[in-house]
Amino acid sequence: IFRFSVSKNSGRIALHLHSTGDPLHVNFDIAQVLTPECSNKLQEVTISRKSPKLQAVLQFDDSKIRGVLSELDGSSLLPSAAALQNNLQSMMIDEIKLFVTSYMNLREIEKKAVKDSNEAIAASSLTHVAAKLLQSTVCGSTERYSNGGQALGAKERAVENLKNNVATEIDRLVLQKLACAWCATKFQRQNLTCNVDATYCSWKCAEEGRVRRGNIFSSTNIRASLFQLERG
Repeated sequence: IFRFSVSKNSGRIALHLHSTGDPLHVNFDIAQVLTPECSNKLQEVTISRKSPKLQAVLQFDDSKIRGVLSELDGSSLLPSAAALQNNLQSMMIDEIKLFVTSYMNLREIEKKAVKDSNEAIAASSLTHVAAKLLQSTVCGSTERYSNGGQALGAKERAVENLKNNVATEIDRLVLQKLACAWCATKFQRQNLTCNVDATYCSWKCAEEGRVRRGNIFSSTNIRASLFQLERG
């Protein structure tokens, strides 16, 4: 019935229609659907930064979840006659419980990946999707650095142009490693020394290209720079 997204800023969970992903303009805070005792216990766990198996900790208040669902009354995105019948409401409550439980049992880095993606995710597939999002973040993806479908790096632009049969001469030079993969500047003769496989025309392009593409170099370089700035 639902998909769910998590706000990057507030951590509130928003409801979306499963079939289309359209927002239902209803959102709630996790503590809002828990019993008072569970909410307090969860706060203690958060403050102490412990990571118990939260399936045993989470206790939901069905009446509070019904209160959240009551905001869907009259929604044109749901079947008007059957939207809040007992059996359908029971399914909705179970989906909310499943998503909240699955989300709370994610690692913090996975929760961040879910928030950053702004993706509407089904409760049953949250664990799988979170792992996939995290892998994309760690391995790096040029797709997230696109602007209107056009990648920021010269190499990504060249690849895209070649796919669309609109590659220019400079695109071909980039793909042949005869021009910089980041800024597309043509290599000088001395850069094309035999047996030297050049990718970037300068250290600046190398550093910016790797950081913007999000590969392993970027996180290592950022940490090193931060360490240097903070003097250890």
